[in-house]
Formats: sequence, C-alpha cells, structure tokens
Amino acid sequence: MKILLIGSGGREHALAWSIADSPLTQQLVIAPGNPGMAPYGELVDIAADDIDAICDYAAKMPADLVVVGPEVPLVLGLVDKLNERNIPAFGPTARPPSWKGPRNLPGRFANAITYRNQPFIQWIITPPPASILMHLAVV
Repeated sequence: MKILLIGSGGREHALAWSIADSPLTQQLVIAPGNPGMAPYGELVDIAADDIDAICDYAAKMPADLVVVGPEVPLVLGLVDKLNERNIPAFGPTARPPSWKGPRNLPGRFANAITYRNQPFIQWIITPPPASILMHLAVV
C-alpha cells in the first residue's frame, strides 16, 4: 500500500514507525514530517493545514490511504475533501455527528441498565467499517 501520513509531531512519529514496520506498506510519504521521521518514509514539504495541496499530492501519488494525525487538518475538513475525491482516509470528518437526526444515535447505542440498584447508561460502540479494520491491521 502507498500511504500518505499527515503531521510532524510525536503522535505522527509513532504512526510513521508503525506504518513503516508493516509488511503491507510499499511506500510511506510523510507531509510535512520532521527529520526524525526520515528513516521511515519520504518527507514532502506540504503544510499539514494546506488541504488543497495535500489532496492534490494524494491524488498524484496515488495514495491507497491517507492517515491524518493532527487535529487542525481534521477540523479544516481534510477527510471530507479526500472523500470527495474518492481517496481513502483514516480520520473523522469535520462535520459534527447528527445526534438529533432521524437515526437517533444515542437511542440506538444506549441501554439503560441497573448497577447496585442505580440506573446508568451502558454505551455500546459499533465496530468501524471493515475497510477501516483492514487498514488498522496494517498498523
């Protein structure tokens, strides 16, 4: 897999180390990265908050997966823009969850139960899509 990792901090350094260690990784490109990440992949000089440049580079690679580490590009909608271009991305979208939508998510995931005669809510988290699980297996 050709993977584009966004970020330059400690979290992204750990991700770069893990991704580079996977036998499924054919190429790892890190934008912008830092000198300590150079042993794990190719560093490219694209700012983590330059959404359009990241999308263009991911399309040009072409990236099989874009992993977004820092919060700023997530908030700026990087994953949304990548999805619009049909480029797989790991990270949440900028759009907040629709808690009061027709799906009534809290109602679907919460069960009222009793513990020591006190009711409380048990949250049941559904598993992520199979494609995300496959990419997590890479890391």
